[in-house]
Amino acid sequence: MKITRVEAFHVNWGEGRSRSAWVRIWSDAGTYGLGEASPMVHGNASLEIVASAFTPMLLGADPLETRILQDRLFHQHIKLGPEGAYTGALAAVDLALWDLKGKALGQPVRCGSCSAARGGASFPSTRRSAATASGPSTRCAGWSSSGSSSGPCR
Repeated sequence: MKITRVEAFHVNWGEGRSRSAWVRIWSDAGTYGLGEASPMVHGNASLEIVASAFTPMLLGADPLETRILQDRLFHQHIKLGPEGAYTGALAAVDLALWDLKGKALGQPVRCGSCSAARGGASFPSTRRSAATASGPSTRCAGWSSSGSSSGPCR
């Protein structure tokens, strides 16, 4: 699977309400992931960073390699500073990649199923799909209170 398109856009929530900044990352399989960027000044700066600096690095990459992509984006652009619009841009891409990964694997991201589905160890996580986030995060079945796994997420 490869990333084919990255869209940085605003969602207008109506007259008198603020706009939100979002990133949509598309794969060649026709699936996409959504991530929200920084709300500062409607996320304009974060969206510009995604559109001009991050997109060229993401196109053609494997969206399932979320940690590798985040590491490359972070280290390539760290001179922009570790906070503010840069952090909002990284967060939006991270959320969109995890959302895409969960959809591609047919698993809820909130319980780390992506790792379990690829044969790795499952892990507790508070991440949820940006498109379906609701309610408190839950732990995977099979996790003990100490955090050790007795099996994959269900």
